Formats: sequence, C-alpha cells, structure tokens
Amino acid sequence: MAAVKAAGATAKETRRVLDNLCRLTDECKARVDHLQELLDQDHAGTPEKHMAFFRDTVIPAMVRLRETGVKLEISTAQAVREVYADFAARLGERLEGVLVQKMVTGGVEMVVGAMNDPAFGPLVMCGTGGIFVELVGDTVFRMCP
Repeated sequence: MAAVKAAGATAKETRRVLDNLCRLTDECKARVDHLQELLDQDHAGTPEKHMAFFRDTVIPAMVRLRETGVKLEISTAQAVREVYADFAARLGERLEGVLVQKMVTGGVEMVVGAMNDPAFGPLVMCGTGGIFVELVGDTVFRMCP
C-alpha cells in the first residue's frame, strides 16, 4: 500500500484497477481453457489443402500473411478461394503459402510478454493488446514473483 500512496492513487482508484485486473485474469483463464481451438491452424501451401482445412475446422475464419495482410470473417469456401487468389495475384512467386486460423470473436485482447532485465532480473509485461498497445499506454512491467 505504501507504493500506491506514493503514486498518489486513491483507495477507490486502486480497487477499480485491481477489480479490472482480476476480471481480465478470469477472462484470460477461460481463453486458456480453449487454447487448442486457438491453435488450430493450417500452414499448407495450396488452395485445395486450405479448402479442406476450412471445411473441417474453420468458420468463421481469418487468413493471415505475415506483414502482408489479414482477411477476416471469411465464411464461405468461395471467399477462401478469392482471398487466396488476391494474395497470389499481389505476391506472385513470393507467396509461400498462407495461414488459415479459426477466428475468435469477443473477449479482450492483451499483450503479455517476459524479458530478463540486467538490473531487475525476470520481468513480466502485461497491457491492452491489439491495435491499442500504443494508443492506450497501459502496458506495465513487473518483477516476477
């Protein structure tokens, strides 16, 4: 509590932050329970293999090309073909394949990381994720317990 008082936060503000953190932690635990679904993905390099994967496991879907583009909410087999054709037309021979993943909706995006700081030792990073990482500015680093 001394650190909270030194930072100038009121007890009410501190309680609100802690309550939100606990809520987010509970939501993250629920997401971890479904980790296998999140990890279902396909790195196959042909449209036919993507179509088979899409039909078997992914609706709605997202197709991601590293540093090149992301297509969201793909809900039909024809849409998968069109997205693949679009990427192939733009990239030509540089296209080595695409990644097809099940699209998760709702929830809270978080950025979580770890590093070993020379001065402080192991640190954990946590904050609002997605496009808000830089916008919100709530990313914090804390020493590991």
